Amino acid sequence: MKNKYENLINSQLYILLYTLILFFLVTFFIHLDLTHFYINPIKDKFNNPVVYGDWTYVLDSVICYKKGANLISNNYCDVSNRPYHYGSIFLSLPFVDKFYNFYYLFFPLVFCLSTIIFLNYYFKPKKIIDFLIIALLIFSTPIMMSFERINIEILIFLILILICYVRNLYIIQFLVLLATSIKFYPIVSSIIFLTKKKNITLFFNIFFFLILASAIFFIEYKHLTEIYKISNLVEPQTVDNVGMYLFSFKLLPELGRSTSLHLQFFNSYYCYIIINLILLTTFLYFILKINYFSSNEDNLINLDENEFEDRLFLISAFMLIVIYFMTMNYLYKEIYFLGLLPFLKKKLSLKNKYINLIYKLILIKFIILTFLWITQVIFFSNSVYIKGLNILVKGIIDNLLIAFLIISLIN
Repeated sequence: MKNKYENLINSQLYILLYTLILFFLVTFFIHLDLTHFYINPIKDKFNNPVVYGDWTYVLDSVICYKKGANLISNNYCDVSNRPYHYGSIFLSLPFVDKFYNFYYLFFPLVFCLSTIIFLNYYFKPKKIIDFLIIALLIFSTPIMMSFERINIEILIFLILILICYVRNLYIIQFLVLLATSIKFYPIVSSIIFLTKKKNITLFFNIFFFLILASAIFFIEYKHLTEIYKISNLVEPQTVDNVGMYLFSFKLLPELGRSTSLHLQFFNSYYCYIIINLILLTTFLYFILKINYFSSNEDNLINLDENEFEDRLFLISAFMLIVIYFMTMNYLYKEIYFLGLLPFLKKKLSLKNKYINLIYKLILIKFIILTFLWITQVIFFSNSVYIKGLNILVKGIIDNLLIAFLIISLIN
């Protein structure tokens, strides 16, 4: 018994030490600009890279807002005059002008360290390959892009973790509303309420939550309308300049449109529509075939509403599906795939083919696609064919993953 306890302590110490090593490496790489060969940083008007560019965007927008600026039309405090497109809640951050350096340095470090702690703790590395996988995940393009820019998706992801960890309905309500007030689509995390025991108290809390959520959307309606009008300025519109930096159902249709225009073959608009229809039909056929024509119950993913890992899998899967079909997105939103890993890692021993397939696809997506991206930018930066091939591979993997997530939720 004593040896078992000592082994547990030693393993926890190894994980803690590895977490700190990864954290210092990430910080070191970011502040010495060592990631810019594969991560495109935010740049100021003098073309200088800005560390934590998406986080400084929030802080600078707060300063501009308190000066009375119209953040949609003239966010002149931001390094590149980006129009403000987050919820108004950030604009209430206190004393940003007086404690700018504290906000700038402290919170990014907390966000990065918290994410690395989460991944190490719930991944539970035991073998060398496990430690290697965690390092490759951390330094993958989506995660390092999130760290280098400190995109707000990190904060929302950490809030989702708390939502799944706590059990108090009122705290869950507060956290869901907080995430929703930052960006509107985390409202789908309210699916967590359906995992609760059905009684009159739950229905009352859901009713109360809906009133508060409606109030937030009512208060933010004008702001949301303005953001929608400038969506073409804040969201990627084509694959031409962004390439593999996209996470969207529109990735392959846009690749088809771009290829058609480049080769001047076939009508690009019709090509876009046809690929959309093919993908939707394939999705529908694939999902129906597995759900209604497969009798092997072992293939199903069963979620336990009382387990943290299962709850996080549910919320993360819903977030990814909504984001994937909603708009064109940059790949820092792929951070929610990390929320799937604790459940998948825990269930790998069950030899469930869907769990194993989703787990392997996620590793391929983060690790192999990062190597493909690095190979492209270093050796084939001017090749439209390599770029197109990489986009095609990423689009296929993304579609497979989202299809399997849909299947896992509707089973």
